[in-house]
Amino acid sequence: MTSANASLLDPEAQTCPHQFFAKLRKQAKVHHMPDMGLYFITDYALGRKVLVDSRRFAKKTAENDGRRYIEPNEAAQEILRTKDVGTPISLMAQKDGKEHRDYRSIVNAYFQSGAVRPMAAYVAETSAKLLGDIAAGSVVDVVDAYGVPLPVYVIADMLGVPRSEYRRFKAWSDAVLTYTAVQVGEEEAIAGAELMVEMHKYMLEQIELRRRERRDDLLNVLAYAEYEGRPLTDRELCGFTDELLVAGNETTTNAFAAGMLQLASEPDLQARLRAEPDNIEKFVEEVLRVGTPLQVTLRYALEDVEVGEVTIPKGSKVFVGLASANRDECIYADAERINLDRENVRPHITFGAGEHHCLGAELARLELRIAFAAWLSKFKSITLAQSKDSIAYPKSYAVRGPLGLKLRVE
Repeated sequence: MTSANASLLDPEAQTCPHQFFAKLRKQAKVHHMPDMGLYFITDYALGRKVLVDSRRFAKKTAENDGRRYIEPNEAAQEILRTKDVGTPISLMAQKDGKEHRDYRSIVNAYFQSGAVRPMAAYVAETSAKLLGDIAAGSVVDVVDAYGVPLPVYVIADMLGVPRSEYRRFKAWSDAVLTYTAVQVGEEEAIAGAELMVEMHKYMLEQIELRRRERRDDLLNVLAYAEYEGRPLTDRELCGFTDELLVAGNETTTNAFAAGMLQLASEPDLQARLRAEPDNIEKFVEEVLRVGTPLQVTLRYALEDVEVGEVTIPKGSKVFVGLASANRDECIYADAERINLDRENVRPHITFGAGEHHCLGAELARLELRIAFAAWLSKFKSITLAQSKDSIAYPKSYAVRGPLGLKLRVE
């Protein structure tokens, strides 16, 4: 174990995360980062072991108010305490055992593979409408024109709110991240809190409409859901809408952008996928592995536990480095590169493992398969229209994906 000069607050963890994680892997499998009060696991085998060990590692935080990757701004917290239903709570991502299963069961049926597979034609139709607005021979920001609206449209339809508000929904989703994952200044944190207040008011009004007149959507499910024999509180309802809105778009948008950047950088990869469309599913898995949209995930040690010859004390915060584990050279040969012939393409831990495996994993996979197939089918050439150095990313060691990506399509 090493602790000197190892910190996720290092600017390199944001600007060049994969180089940063690679250096950490060479130094040790487990790092103590005293400046953040946590242990960071870089190794695939150890990381997966922690994720599936619900007996000794828990997701639930002591504060249970939405804190995950950053300390929320105090002014933003005060706005949420006084003007909103309270600071955010995470009902699925930060609960454990029966509590986690009971909350998750409220919406689980909408995200199981049996419910997702029949959505393929609908997602393909949504994709085609977005692509119809993109002309060959043009330069397009694929994040703004397609990567954001596709998953936001899908989750908006599932919730039962109008697609026309998708930019508003995306702004709300980004606002939640300013409280949980993205490092921002006080002004932006306050603006994010105000947007969260606006979002929660809107969602609660929508839920109240469903209590007066039932509809066939996820908000209707929440309107009539019960937990331990009682209706969900307003704070619980807002916790659900926070998680569903963010999880329903953030990972997919970031993975799509990472995949399009990969395609634009490798014309031979484009050509092979056009010639062998059956390999698009493998490409999606490799993009999820190499691009890892959520780079770390949080656990707490429930007892003194030894991980990789390091004793982690009871109560310690533990970050499993998903992005680091997914490029672990001991598991993946030539780990930095997308390889469609890789035999162990699926066992990546992008969506976690164990009881907290991502609820929306199959929906994200479906959207990505359809998206890449559609772009490769419509355009014979996809190339970068900006330098790689000019691509902006979130100010976060937790979430990763191009904020914008200009490509030329022919």
